[in-house]
This record gives sequence, structure tokens and C-alpha cells, in this order.
Amino acid sequence: MQILVVGAGGYVGGRLVPRLLAAGHELTLASRQPAVVSHRFPDARVLAGDPIDDASMRRAVQGVQIVYHLPETIVHHGSEAWADEVRAAEVVGAAAAAAGVARIIHLGELGDAPPDALSSRPGARCDQGEALARSGTPVLEFRASLIIGSGSAPFEMVRHLTDHIVIMTTPRWVTSPVQPIAIREVLAYLVAALDHEVSGVFEIGGPEVLSFADMLLEYARIRGLRRIRIPLPVTTVAASDVWVSLVSPLPRGVARTIIDRLHNGAVVREGPRDLAFGITPISYAEAIGLALDRTASNQVETTWFDTFETQRRPRPTPRGARSRESTPPDPSDRRLLVDRRSLDIAADADRVFEELERLGGPSGWPTGDFLWRIRGLLDRLVGGIGMRLGRRDRVRLRVGDAVDFWRVEGLERPHLLRLSAEMRVPGRAWLEFVVEPTPGGSRLVQTAYFDPNGLAGYAYWYVLLPIHQPIFRGMIRVLADRATTPRTIERRSDGASS
Repeated sequence: MQILVVGAGGYVGGRLVPRLLAAGHELTLASRQPAVVSHRFPDARVLAGDPIDDASMRRAVQGVQIVYHLPETIVHHGSEAWADEVRAAEVVGAAAAAAGVARIIHLGELGDAPPDALSSRPGARCDQGEALARSGTPVLEFRASLIIGSGSAPFEMVRHLTDHIVIMTTPRWVTSPVQPIAIREVLAYLVAALDHEVSGVFEIGGPEVLSFADMLLEYARIRGLRRIRIPLPVTTVAASDVWVSLVSPLPRGVARTIIDRLHNGAVVREGPRDLAFGITPISYAEAIGLALDRTASNQVETTWFDTFETQRRPRPTPRGARSRESTPPDPSDRRLLVDRRSLDIAADADRVFEELERLGGPSGWPTGDFLWRIRGLLDRLVGGIGMRLGRRDRVRLRVGDAVDFWRVEGLERPHLLRLSAEMRVPGRAWLEFVVEPTPGGSRLVQTAYFDPNGLAGYAYWYVLLPIHQPIFRGMIRVLADRATTPRTIERRSDGASS
């Protein structure tokens, strides 16, 4: 079957695509970060350019029978980013209608808009689903409650709040009802939809209605943690958003999106749908257990921040500015400020590259790790992402992966690793490693690039140069030492989902 997957780079899309490929379907993938998706799914056709572009989308749907429309990043209802997503859905719907697509399968979220939000369709409370349906193409819209799985935002919120806080002072919103559903069930519904020619809104959730407080305490029970909950009489959503961002990887705005969904009601209201699709959801405790197992064994397939944009891209691109998508630094650009070092290493390229792929996350940084963490803290204080994202996989990278406040922009194993900075800086920064084979082993070339934005950018580079130079000098030496030291093999992530 010819299928177009819009949102293929997101948390759900990144797990659905391998299942559709394994079933023998011919896929076209659309993402706002096509280079990331192309690197991960080389056997699929990837739409070049932004899926909001009408002409590109009309070409992509030619010959397609089914369109999956999936969320690719977390955006707040009613925000400018949300409006962009609605416009993108309108483009997809219009293109699908013009091409005669049989059906659109859309994944929405329970509670992402107030229950009294205006809608012309019974049961629909999602602007994106509404935009798709206005095209006239039949739409099957799954409305999922909080998704629990390794790397999902709700799971990480529960995990960090419970792991890090012994005495939990909880606001009123934690008593809101929710019906969490495991990621494997969400994927099962999406795949089963191909065999059921139905349309309309289907609300899906797990077998239990819990409060968010119940979710926290059940997680504590599974982990064997003793936690005390003290209800707070009054607190604001904004204050909760700040608090969650301080103790979890979720930045401000992401936590608020989840909290608002709880306020609006993330509970199935239209009766069980499991019988219609032959799916029996597992319990919340089972979903948490599976997510913990996958996290502990370094088998996290996708994460909520895989395509999360720490700084929303402006619609127009200023003349001469680089876009966020796969734009390596040009060494011939005279504006670039460069720190380049090289070192011969008595180890082959594969061994050296293994060490490069372990940078950041739990392993920390080879030199001045505490300074990197201070830099991350300062970034958070000015509204940046800091080092909260960590890593999806502890030992292996792919294009698009987060590495603390860096993002993998280029990866050619075992020769090239290029990281693009996502911390707030007055310009753009890259950290690039090139491994060249030599008769005695290999040569590692480490280069820091900085494209300054005006005088502030130049001041930033030169003021921090006395700190950066010893860090960069020490980093290449430590990497060389590690490459010549044998390591035990650690399990790498595979394609299972939980």
C-alpha cells in the first residue's frame, strides 16, 4: 500500500515508520527535518522541504492511498506554533482531497483543548483534526490520553518528579483524572486502522482512570520509593510549569502543555474502542515497567525531544542566515571564528569513533565537565534548554539526536561527527570531529566553529577564549587516551517499542 506519513520524525512517527516498512508498505515520509528522517529511514522516500509547502505536499500525495498525520513536536494549544500546525494540517487536507486519497489517519490528544472548544464535528476538540476534515477526505482521528513509553514527555515528567522529590507538595491539578495509555497500544491502533475502513473520532486510553497524583505514587511503588504527598491549597499553572522545568528535562511550555491537558480532561468519554480494533490495552503499571526496562537497558527508540526545537524558527529566513536544517559551517567563510586541533592516535578509526559517540549525557564531557554543566545552568537561567535533554542512547548516535545542548547535525561513521549548538549564544556554533586513517592508527581533527552575530558574538568568543582553549585542548587528549584503552561492550538500542 502507498502511504504518506506526515510527522515521521516525531515520537510516535519515528516508531510507526519501521512497523509500516516491515509490513511491506511503500512509504513517503514528510518532516520539518527531512535530513534527520532520511538518515534514519534510508529505504523510504523522504519529501524534501517543509511539509507546510503546498506544492511539495501535492507532489507527495500523488498515488497515495492513506495519509498518516502525526504530531512531530510538542506545541501549546492556542500558541503561534499551534497556529502553524493547523495551517500545515490544512495544506495536507487540501492536497489529499485533490489527489483523491482514500483516508487520513490522524493522531490527536485528549485534553489538548478545553471541552467547550468550538467544533463542527461531534467529539472533535482538536483544531488540526478539524482542519483535516474540512478538506472532505474521510478522517479517522484517534484522540489519545497521556502516552506512557520510554522517552515520552509524560513518562519523563512522572519519572523525574518522583525520583527527585521525596516530599511532594502537589497543586490541585494533580487530582485531575487521566487515562494513560502505553505507546505500544497507540501504535497498535494506528497499524490496525489500515484494516478497518472507518472514519470519525475515536478516543483511546488505558484501562484505568487515575489522577496524576496516582500516577506519581504508583511509579514510586514500582520503583520501591517512599514518597509523601502534601496537597497545596493554591498554586498557578505558570508556577507549576516553572517547578516541573526545574526538576525534569521538560522545559517551560512543554510541562504546561501536559498540565493544561489534565485541566481540560484527558479521559475517554465516548466508550471503549478496544473491541472495535481488537486491542486490549495494558495497565499503567505494566506500561511504566516496560518503559523503565527499556530506559535501563539503553533501548529507547524515540524521545519527545527528537524534533523539539529549542528556538522556534522564524517563518522568513533573513538574507545570509543559515537555516536550522543540515547547514554545515563553510570553512571558507571569513566570518567564522575557528579553534582547530589534531592528534595522532594509536587506535583505528572505528575505536576512536566509538569514544566520540559517547560524548555527553551520563558519560559527561572529557574535560571540565563541571564547566559544561555551569554553562548549561547559565543557559537555563536565560531561558535556554541547558543540558537537560541528555541523550536518547548512551553509546550510539544518529542524525537529529540531542547531546545535552548540542544536536547531531552530521554523522558519517566512522569518519565525521558534527554537533550544532542549541544553547543560547549570539551566533551559531558547531563542534566537529573528523577521524582520518593513518599507517599508525588514525588522526583525530577537532574543530570548534563560531559564526558571530555582530559585536556581541565577537565579544562572546574572545571573552570565553581563555576558558574554551584549555577545554578543547584537554578534550582531544582525553579522547585519545580513552580510544587506546579497552572498553566493555554496552548494549545498544534496537527497534522494540515500550
